[in-house]
Amino acid sequence: MDKLFTDANVDNCLVFFKKECPNTITVGELDHGEYKLFGTVPSDFFGNEKPIFSISMVKYKATIDAFWKMNLSKALSNYADVKTGIKAYQVGKGLSKLHPGSK
Repeated sequence: MDKLFTDANVDNCLVFFKKECPNTITVGELDHGEYKLFGTVPSDFFGNEKPIFSISMVKYKATIDAFWKMNLSKALSNYADVKTGIKAYQVGKGLSKLHPGSK
């Protein structure tokens, strides 16, 4: 990110508003004199009452969405028996051409 103040190490956030109720918010950052846009989110994305604007929430939105999708999904144990480790092939089980003397 570019430094807006040469003698300070601070992060800056520039916010541009219009005199109307927004439907969406577009988020980006200034990178070497160029604006790099990260994405556009609904106006309630950061909250309604006391919104907290986080560039990272938009920048890594796909990761955050995947986290919440996994967090809200049902446990794997609802669909399958969960077991640990890998079992070596057991002679005499399955359809292999191995016989008891070949292991």
